[in-house]
Amino acid sequence: MRASTKAVLTAVVAVLAAILGICAPAICAEQPQWKLSGDSLFKVYWQTTLRVANETNLIAGGVLGPLNLEGRLRLTGSTWGIPSDAIVIGPWGERLDKWTVSARGGSLSLQLGDTTLPVLSGLYLAGRSLYGGVAIAGGRLGTVVGTATGFYGMNTVSSGLSISTHKLAGGAAEASFGRNVGLAVQGMRAMKGERQLDMGGARTWLRLGPVNLNAEVAASRSGSSSDLGWVALCGAQTQVLGGMLSVSGQYTEADFVSLNSAVAGKAGGIAEATAAWSGSVWRGKNGDNAHLGITGRLAADNMDGSLAARTAKQSGEGTLTLRTGGWLLKAGYLLAHEGSDEEPPARDKTSYVASLEAAVPLRLGTGTLDATVRGSRSTAVDKVLGTTDVLDTLAAAGRTAIGKTSCAANLTWSQSAKPAGARKRDLECMLSLSRPIIDELLQAGMDAKAVDSRIVKPDSGEVESQKDALEAALWLKYTPRPWLEAVAKVKGLWGFCGPDPEKKDFDRYLEGQVRFRF
Repeated sequence: MRASTKAVLTAVVAVLAAILGICAPAICAEQPQWKLSGDSLFKVYWQTTLRVANETNLIAGGVLGPLNLEGRLRLTGSTWGIPSDAIVIGPWGERLDKWTVSARGGSLSLQLGDTTLPVLSGLYLAGRSLYGGVAIAGGRLGTVVGTATGFYGMNTVSSGLSISTHKLAGGAAEASFGRNVGLAVQGMRAMKGERQLDMGGARTWLRLGPVNLNAEVAASRSGSSSDLGWVALCGAQTQVLGGMLSVSGQYTEADFVSLNSAVAGKAGGIAEATAAWSGSVWRGKNGDNAHLGITGRLAADNMDGSLAARTAKQSGEGTLTLRTGGWLLKAGYLLAHEGSDEEPPARDKTSYVASLEAAVPLRLGTGTLDATVRGSRSTAVDKVLGTTDVLDTLAAAGRTAIGKTSCAANLTWSQSAKPAGARKRDLECMLSLSRPIIDELLQAGMDAKAVDSRIVKPDSGEVESQKDALEAALWLKYTPRPWLEAVAKVKGLWGFCGPDPEKKDFDRYLEGQVRFRF
C-alpha cells in the first residue's frame, strides 16, 4: 500500500527543501540554474452549501554538479469528501495526491514516487502507472546502443468501479544493433497478498529491405498453478501500391495469465489476424487527394479443440477520404459477423455500419463558418433470436466569429428501433457565445444546452415517456496577468418529465475558479 500522506509529505518536502537549500546561493547568481514553478487552482461551488476545492502543482528543478534534479508535487484539498489519509485543519482536508523526485546524470536516471514504466508492453499491464522507483542505465558499445531498466513499486488500475492493485518488481534490457535490428528482454513479478504471478518474454524488430518485421513472445506462470501459459504475436509492414500494407497475427494459449484482462487466455486458446492497407488513390492539383483505407480482421477461440464448439469473428472495414478545395468528405463502411460452428448455432449475428462525414468551410460575410456534418446507420441482425436492431445518428457542428463574438453550435439526433419494442429518440442542442468586454482583460460568455428524449410506441406512435431539460450558464473570465485567471459562472437547470406536466424541476447554482501561475 502507499505510505501515509504525512510520512510521504515529510519526505518529499525534505527533498524539495534540500534542493531549494542547495540552490539558494545560485538564485542570487547572474545565471541561476535552479527554478521553482507551478500553479494553484481554487474551485468554489454553491448550491445549498458552499464547497471549496484546490489543486496545487509544484515543480522545483535545477543542476547539482553533473546531476539534473527535479521534484514534483500535486496537493489536493477540499471542504467535503475528505479522505482518511488527509491532513485535516478545521473544515479543510489536504492530501498529497502525487509526488515525483528524479535525478539524471549522463546515461543514468532514477525516478521515485508516482512515475510510469517505460518498458513492458500491453501483454503484461493494463496501465503503466507505478508508485515506486524506476532506474535506467544506458550506454553505447560501437554500433550497439543498450538500455537496462529496473523497477519496483505498486501498480494501480481503475476499471469502472473496480480498482486493482499489485506490487511489481522486474526489469528489462534492450539493445539496438544499428538501425535494422533490435532485441528486448523483459520480466516481471506481480504480488497481491499471497498470490504471485511471474511473467517474462522477449521482443524483437528488424528491417529486411523494404519490410519491417516485429515479433514478441511472453510467458506467465501463476503461483497457485504449475501450468505455463504463453502468447505470441508478429507483424510486418511494407510499401505496396503506393500505400502502407500491415499484417499481424497473435495466438494466446489458454493458460496465459496477465494483469491486463483484455489479453489473458481463454479456454481452448485464441487466435487473431489482421491485414490493413492505406494509401493515396488519387492526387489532383493544389493538394487535392483521395485516401483509401481497408482493414480485415479474423478471430477465433477453441483453437486446440478442447471445447465442444468454436466461435469465430470476421470483420472488414473501408474508409475513403476526399480532400478538395478546403472540403473534407469521409465515407466508411463496416461489416462484421460473429457465429459458432455448433448445430444449431448458439451465435449468428451480423452487423453493418455505414457513415458519412463532411467538413466544409463556408463564407459568412467577412468571416468563415467551419461546419461539420456526420451521419451513420448501424444495423445488427441476430439470426438466432430473429431480431434486427437499427440505430441512426446525425450530428452537425459549426464554429464562427461575428465581429468580436465567437459562436459555436452543436446538434445531435439519434433514433434506435427494435423489432418488437418502442423507438427511442434523442435530440440535443448546444450553443456557446463568448466576447471580450475589455481586450485581454475581461471576457464574457453564455453556454446553453437543450435535451429532448422520448420513447414512442411502435404501433400508435404515441409518446410513452418524455424527458426535457434546459441548462444555461453565464460566465465572466478575468485575466489581468499571465499568472492569474479568474472565472465566475451562474448556472440554471430546468427539467420536465412527461407525460405528467406536474413533474417539473428547477435548480440553480454558482461556480467559480481562480488559477494562480508562478
